Amino acid sequence: MRRRLTGCIFAIAICVGSPVLAADPVVGTAISLHLAAEDVTTAALQIDGMCLSPVLTFRLLKSLQRLPDKILSKTQKAGPEKATRSVLKQIASQAGKVTKTLGPASFAPLQTMTTAIRRVIDDDPNDPVAVTDPNQALDTLQATVNAFALDAATTARLNKTIDKIRAELVAGDLPRQYKEIGKLIKSITKAVASGNPKLTGEQASELLMQTVQFAGYFDPADVVESFRAGVRAGDLDIAVLSVVASQQEQIRAQLEFALDPNDYAEIDTIMTTNLNLVNDMGDLREFTMTRNDPNGPVAYPFYFMVGCDGNWRIFDF
Repeated sequence: MRRRLTGCIFAIAICVGSPVLAADPVVGTAISLHLAAEDVTTAALQIDGMCLSPVLTFRLLKSLQRLPDKILSKTQKAGPEKATRSVLKQIASQAGKVTKTLGPASFAPLQTMTTAIRRVIDDDPNDPVAVTDPNQALDTLQATVNAFALDAATTARLNKTIDKIRAELVAGDLPRQYKEIGKLIKSITKAVASGNPKLTGEQASELLMQTVQFAGYFDPADVVESFRAGVRAGDLDIAVLSVVASQQEQIRAQLEFALDPNDYAEIDTIMTTNLNLVNDMGDLREFTMTRNDPNGPVAYPFYFMVGCDGNWRIFDF
C-alpha cells in the first residue's frame, strides 16, 4: 500500500485529476450502428458489381458480406455501448483488406466504409470533397494530425503512415499507396474506438474524411489525354477505353456523328485539358472544360465516373 501511495505522490498529475486520463470511448447509437451495417452491405455490392476477377474478390466479399449480420447481432445482444468498439474495429479491418486487395480500384467501397465508421463516431460528419492537389491534401492531413495535439505515440504513428503514403505517391506505386491508406484508416479508427485521451469522435471523423478525400484523387487531364490519343490515331476502339463501359457506344456514336475522320487530328483543340471541378457527387464528378473558340473562351460540362474496374473514366461531355 505504501508503495502505491508513494507512486501517487511523485506522479500526482496521473493519480489526481490528470488531463491525460483516458476518455470514455465513443459510443454509437442503435440507429447509427444499423446504418453502418447498411453501408457495409452497400460496399459489398459495389465490389460485387465491379468487372474484376472473381479470384481477386471472392475471399474479400465472403468476409465483407458476413459483417452486416455480425454488426446487427452484436448490437442487439450487447447493446450499442458495448458493441461500438468491436464494430468500429471490424469495419476498419475490412477497409484495410479492401485497399490491400483492390488498390486504386478500392475508392468507391472505401468511401462507403469510411462513411460507416464516421456516422458512428460523429453526429454530423461533413461530406468529403474532391482533391485537386494530392501533395497539398497530404500536407493538410499531416497538419491536422499535429494540430490536434494527440499523445506522442499516436501522433508519431499517424505521421509515419502519412510519410509512407507520400513516398508511394512520389514513387507512383498506387497499390502500396492504397495499402498504407488502409493502415491509416485502421490506426485512426482503433485510436478513437479505444478511447484515446485526446482524440474525439469529431476529430477522428475529420481525419478519416481527409484520408478518403486523398484516396479519391485522380488527374482528369490524364484520362482526357488517353482518350484524345486514341482519337488522334484514328482508333476509336482505343479511345473509348477511357470511357465507362455503359457509355462507350454512345460516346463513340457522338464522335462519329460530330467529327469527320479528317478532323480526328484536331481533337486537342476541340477537347482540351483545361478542366475545373464544379460538382463532386462521390463517384461522379462534374468539371467544366474550357476551350478557345473563334468568338472567345467557351466552357462545356464534362463528367467523370468510377468505372466498373474501380478506375476513373469519362462518363459524358
